[in-house]
Amino acid sequence: MSPHRVLDEMRGLGLTRTEFGPDGFLPAEPEAKAKHLESYGIRAVGGFLPILLHDPVHDPLPEVDAFIDGCVATGAGVVVLAASTGVDGYDDRPVLDQRGWQTLLTNLDRIAD
Repeated sequence: MSPHRVLDEMRGLGLTRTEFGPDGFLPAEPEAKAKHLESYGIRAVGGFLPILLHDPVHDPLPEVDAFIDGCVATGAGVVVLAASTGVDGYDDRPVLDQRGWQTLLTNLDRIAD
């Protein structure tokens, strides 16, 4: 469904708050995102962020920081963080070794700080 249809139906149901939806659903820039939602009488509460945490050569902090900054700029205060597998789809999953688990947990601690 198009964003217009979804937001229009949400407005029709009397909903006044929403999360951002998947990438590309709303404009990327925080100000444009907030303005778009406001045109339907809706405000953002936050969003879902799948992020690669177990790969020792990938630093997730810049992506997390940018997402949080975007939330703050739109007045949203909730981030639902999920550890991404790093592969497309839902059928394949990496098997984490001790280093992968340690990296994932260390990155969660870094994000929490």
